[in-house]
Amino acid sequence: MAETSWPFDSQTSTENDWTYLMRHLTAMPGGGVVGTAGSTALQVTADSSSPVNVKLAAGYALVRGHMYYNSASLQINLTSAAVSDRIDSIVLKLDPTANTITAIKVDGTAGSGVGPSLTSNQTDTGVYYLELAQVKVSASATTVSPSNVTDTRPFIGTKVGSWTTTTRPTGTTQFPLVLGQIGYNSALSVLEVWNGSAWISVTPNALDASVITSGKLVIARGGTNASAITSGLVRSDGLTLTGAGTVAASEISDPTNITAGKIRAGGSSGGVATTIFVQSATPTPNAVGDLWFW
Repeated sequence: MAETSWPFDSQTSTENDWTYLMRHLTAMPGGGVVGTAGSTALQVTADSSSPVNVKLAAGYALVRGHMYYNSASLQINLTSAAVSDRIDSIVLKLDPTANTITAIKVDGTAGSGVGPSLTSNQTDTGVYYLELAQVKVSASATTVSPSNVTDTRPFIGTKVGSWTTTTRPTGTTQFPLVLGQIGYNSALSVLEVWNGSAWISVTPNALDASVITSGKLVIARGGTNASAITSGLVRSDGLTLTGAGTVAASEISDPTNITAGKIRAGGSSGGVATTIFVQSATPTPNAVGDLWFW
């Protein structure tokens, strides 16, 4: 078994060596657009001013370890669908033999209802397609409707950082913060993400209305496994008891109002304190240790 490593001084590194290195430095080894979801980088949009065409916005992409750059809006011509609707793919085509990456369209099959099969060659040297969008070309259409363009861009994403509250990134012109950037804040012991304007915690350390807004908290996690206070549940907010019967709705009133050995007995306003007796004798039919309400 031979060992190899690269790159080093006075060493010849091949194209495959470099692309292999680059694609394993990203979260998407096959490549993706440089940016995040919601950005316009290499976005495909309908071109209503031209017959059956679309536009590709400026942007960068890594395509299986190779860099691609489009500096300005680029028009891509489609073919009219004469009889049946057709779904085409807009792709970045990597051709290592020609040493090129170009934005092209790949025709789908008319009437199939699905896009073309992009049989990318997954070897280190073959042609590779990185899909950016699917476009429905309606039968006899003269232009492409915006609603017929489906964005399918993958993004290479961002790396997970590690910092403290004082050393986390603040963003610069050369290295701007991007939406979705994530890192571990060791000072707070939480993961946090950049939401476009501030760093917010991904792992909250307190429960409030912004964390739990609906649903049930299971008993194993300290909840009641119910979405509302009903009979048989213990109320935790100390509010006035409601309902009737002994210990109305089985709720405990404000602890500051309960004297030692007492419990609220019900009524619309909480009722009166009732003594709890622990039996020390054995009157029939109760057993020693039973609780009595008097």
